[in-house]
Amino acid sequence: MPLYPGGGLTPGGAPVIAAPAASLVGHLLTDTVDVFRPTFTPDGRGGRSASFAFVASMRAKVNQPSPSEGKLAGRDGAMMVTPVHLDAGVDVRRGDELEVGGPRRLRVVDVVTNSRASYLRADCEVVQGGP
Repeated sequence: MPLYPGGGLTPGGAPVIAAPAASLVGHLLTDTVDVFRPTFTPDGRGGRSASFAFVASMRAKVNQPSPSEGKLAGRDGAMMVTPVHLDAGVDVRRGDELEVGGPRRLRVVDVVTNSRASYLRADCEVVQGGP
């Protein structure tokens, strides 16, 4: 018996486990973020300029930093990371910027998944004075 819809048996009788039809964490993703990806063009003087193109709107869960993280981020050179959870398989990359509502923007520093690949966690930093 398959564990998920679409699973079955191979001709040799081995079980095939298909991906779940629905997200395992979908009910927790209560926020919406707009994803922007940087594109670079030569500036004609040996450098390049960046502009951000809209990629998609996605469901997400944007966590608030804990008070202890806020205290640590007050130190010189410290970076406060804001974790953002997303559905597995969405196209979010390091360097993308997430618009979280209003003028608040977050830059993706790292993207990781859990061992079951049921969600993505994007660790982000706050962008000061976005584009």
